Amino acid sequence: MLYVYSVYPYGLGVTDDSVNYFSAALSFPPSLQKVDGSPFVEWPPLYPLLLSLFKYTGLSPVLFAFGLHLLSLQLSFWIIGSLIVKDVYSFSIRIWAAILSLFSLPVLLVYAFAWSEAFFTTLVLLIVYQLKIYNKRPSLRTFIIITILSVLLCFQRKSGIVITSAISLYLLSFPHESGHRKRILTAANYFLLSILPFLLYLIARYTSSGRFVTEQNELSLKSVLNNLSETINVVSTWVIPDELPFSIRLSFCLLILFFAITICFFLFRRIRLSPYHCCLLTILAGYLIFTNIIFLFLKLDDHLDDRIFAPVYPVFLLLLSSGADFLYTNRHRFNHYTYPLIIIGSLWLTYPISRTIYHLYKWHTTGVGGYSNKLWKNHAIINWIQQHQPDQRIRTNQIFPVFYYSAITGKNRYTNFDLQDSENKPYLYIGFDSDVPEPGKASLIFKSGNDHIYYIAPEN
Repeated sequence: MLYVYSVYPYGLGVTDDSVNYFSAALSFPPSLQKVDGSPFVEWPPLYPLLLSLFKYTGLSPVLFAFGLHLLSLQLSFWIIGSLIVKDVYSFSIRIWAAILSLFSLPVLLVYAFAWSEAFFTTLVLLIVYQLKIYNKRPSLRTFIIITILSVLLCFQRKSGIVITSAISLYLLSFPHESGHRKRILTAANYFLLSILPFLLYLIARYTSSGRFVTEQNELSLKSVLNNLSETINVVSTWVIPDELPFSIRLSFCLLILFFAITICFFLFRRIRLSPYHCCLLTILAGYLIFTNIIFLFLKLDDHLDDRIFAPVYPVFLLLLSSGADFLYTNRHRFNHYTYPLIIIGSLWLTYPISRTIYHLYKWHTTGVGGYSNKLWKNHAIINWIQQHQPDQRIRTNQIFPVFYYSAITGKNRYTNFDLQDSENKPYLYIGFDSDVPEPGKASLIFKSGNDHIYYIAPEN
């Protein structure tokens, strides 16, 4: 209900990536193409393939995407709840963890946007759920399910290789496997079977685009420090408000880490982690570390942000819930510190709740973000496109919002793959704060401020 409230009435957030996902979905079959008509090679193909199923439902692509994200979010919350019930023994901590799960802004964020991270997060949780079963009773059936889910994970996002690598490291030390040789074989088989289909896809993509990655980055000490600081900046907001200065948040996180180490090695002498918790810790740490390493060599269009790290936030949440349950069930060891710790934990819960409620209300009133927000939907040019639904070919200096409102939410399929060449046919030029493209041949149709729509006649 909170999720539906947040995306109503403006719909899912839509960015440039989102428009390319929808464009690929519209063009499939026979192929996957971006808005500008070039092959869809920057991202793995699973998400637009899922979106393309809207053609068999009678729904619009935007409404279908909303339904897909809603079902995926419900499944993710069900998995989180099931894992909490299986792992947390205290009823009070179960309620605490349930509230924390419900008001998880990083999770809601990726489901509120038309991004591939949404279904990717669901796949990560499905794998964690199956790994917990595999921890308890290893079987070939569960191993095959985990492998298939991992294949889908790689085809959903390239960072699926990162999760797969982390799980391989875990299987390499899996405690139920008796010998080193068997553990190595299990981990190697899982890793190869999981990434081999994606590697074949990368080779096929290389033959069409001429490169494996979009753009490389130069390795330097500055890039190392930037990645680390951006990672800490994001992860610290999981426990402390981002309005506070970075130095304060860093100090606070180091203090919590010191507190956790002190409890583990001095108060309890030795804590033996279960295979399940080792799995969670390996996935979380492996994802954070490998992501930093990968983006030392690959260029990122934007900073490392909540979108990048949100898929492993549920793993952090599960570890945090287990840690809180451990402290609560052993509260007799803290003597007179018990009640202050309970009060601190309860008061801290107001941070994720207030943070989430603030953003949900903001999304509800102004839109989640990108091209589906209030400003774009009330734009005069966009309103004209929606009202008239022109059937002419369209060219524009803002291809993403125009394509979204004409071809995705509208009926003008001529914008698809025809933004550069009009083939000497009449077309509309939609300009945002720009000059007339071809003076003398253009007839003004609509104008709003500096933005305008011109009709361009073909050459004789």
